[in-house]
Amino acid sequence: MRDYLNAVIIGCGSISVVHAAAINDSEFAKLYGVCDTDKSKLDAAVAKYGCKCYTSIEEVLEDENVDVVHICTPHYLHSSMLEASVKAGKKVVIEKPMTMNFDEYRHAYAVVKEYDGKVCNIIQNRFNPCIIKIKEMIESGKYGKILGLRGILTWKRDAKYYASGQWRGKWATEGGGVVINQALHTIDLLCYLGKKPKSVKATCDNRSLQGIIEVEDTAEAIIHMDEGVNALFYATNAYCRDSCYDLEVVMENAYLKYMFNNLYLIENGEMSLLESDKMEVCGKTCWGGGHKTVIGNFYSNLCGHGGEYTPFESAAEYIGVFDALYKSANSRKEEKVETL
Repeated sequence: MRDYLNAVIIGCGSISVVHAAAINDSEFAKLYGVCDTDKSKLDAAVAKYGCKCYTSIEEVLEDENVDVVHICTPHYLHSSMLEASVKAGKKVVIEKPMTMNFDEYRHAYAVVKEYDGKVCNIIQNRFNPCIIKIKEMIESGKYGKILGLRGILTWKRDAKYYASGQWRGKWATEGGGVVINQALHTIDLLCYLGKKPKSVKATCDNRSLQGIIEVEDTAEAIIHMDEGVNALFYATNAYCRDSCYDLEVVMENAYLKYMFNNLYLIENGEMSLLESDKMEVCGKTCWGGGHKTVIGNFYSNLCGHGGEYTPFESAAEYIGVFDALYKSANSRKEEKVETL
């Protein structure tokens, strides 16, 4: 009996190299194969990794030697591939967003529960050392209750970026713009560190890519949470570079500032460095280094050795929030965050 799991990456785009590196780094996983409908991408991946190749997800799911599938495809394929994989008895690692809206998430949830699926949702920034430290400090209660949070993301995505894939920049295939793609991690962290989100009031706009994309490149919102806590959110793809995350958590007796990949405590007017994100990064620096940790932990967990990862249920709040955000931007009213 094998003491490792065979993995196949479905979708050989830019994020696939990060997944391949994480698989190869795990003692409990082996990169068994890659899958793509684009022959040039598939051939390049096979040449690089020396593994088996597939041209359709159906081929992958029919192979009894495949234990885990990594879904790294365009957004519009995520929920259908997730459900098909779980029904076929495969374990799943899936890139964000898990689904493009909350209705898809609710349907996928029923399938995962019915088939007792094991799913790891990639929201890797929860595993950044600074985020782990923030979570610990909040839960300790040392500085009192949370009063509010703020998350800001200013990145660059230009016409060349959107031309790199026909699915990008379209409502039907990407599901949105900066909110559902680049700033989804910011939304997730606000939910993860804050209180349970209840409603959202938001606006969205396309300020720099008119005539190039259908979706928004800029958005702002207030996320109303339990216990009277509000989280402020701002994101844009119209900046000149990919800036580091800017996250703030205000508590009764101090506040935390996460910027330049460092975490600072501001107490009584004095600022001190608490933690730094010193992680090996594979891929874009702005993606962080959490992929290796969460994927490695998932395989360790599946093989009975423990390890914390982000399961299917971990996506519920961020999907509920971005779904409500888009609805609010369209209705120009406050919209309720859906829950299961």
